[in-house]
Amino acid sequence: MRLLLALFLLASFSFAEYVAYFEEVAGLQNESYPGHYGNYTVTVASYPVAYLSLFGPGASLENLRNEIRWLEQERGIAIGCDVYKLGGSGYLCSKSGEWIICEGGNCLASKARAFWQEGAIEAAVQPKEEPKEAPIAIAAILALLAIIAFLTIQKIQHYQEKKLLESPIKAQILSQLFAAERIPTYLSAKLGKSKSTILEHLESLVGAGLVEKVERPGKKFVFYRLTQKGRQAVLRKAS
Repeated sequence: MRLLLALFLLASFSFAEYVAYFEEVAGLQNESYPGHYGNYTVTVASYPVAYLSLFGPGASLENLRNEIRWLEQERGIAIGCDVYKLGGSGYLCSKSGEWIICEGGNCLASKARAFWQEGAIEAAVQPKEEPKEAPIAIAAILALLAIIAFLTIQKIQHYQEKKLLESPIKAQILSQLFAAERIPTYLSAKLGKSKSTILEHLESLVGAGLVEKVERPGKKFVFYRLTQKGRQAVLRKAS
């Protein structure tokens, strides 16, 4: 169940990209800025082919239209096509004022197409591809490895706790500390063991994170008490 949840969350973070090309438009300049209508980045290019691209979790066709309208209204750039007729990502605004679906290099601007045919900027003028699945797959594998490591560590910790609690003296110490914090001298007298033996077991429990030391200013005694992890271990053993 945890793995499915992790994969779902990772998949939900797959960023989308929306792009519109322009065959003939003046006033554009190469720049990049945060989106005005959502969580995405806007990239504008004027050469060798003019386009406007949105990339990020908030990218959408509606926001692509909004950003084109923003350029028209705020920058005074005449796009030449009715933005409301933009049918999707990868369309090109042609000289005739119509949106054309880009297929390969067939609908690129004439200047860009000339460069493309010469092989100088083939990669630059190809329509932008959809996000690849590889990054998602890699992220899913990393998430799976992290979950396996987490479960392995938990299993090791539970095994170590179980081995510690198999010791009668340690179990008795934890039982005493479950009632209240104690000093080693009290535990020694209560359990009939030497103070050095009690201290040895206490240090082992401290190292396992089941017990912690409590030193109070002005007090010469060092108290020991259960941690939250120690209380949970006692309750698990009791159940």
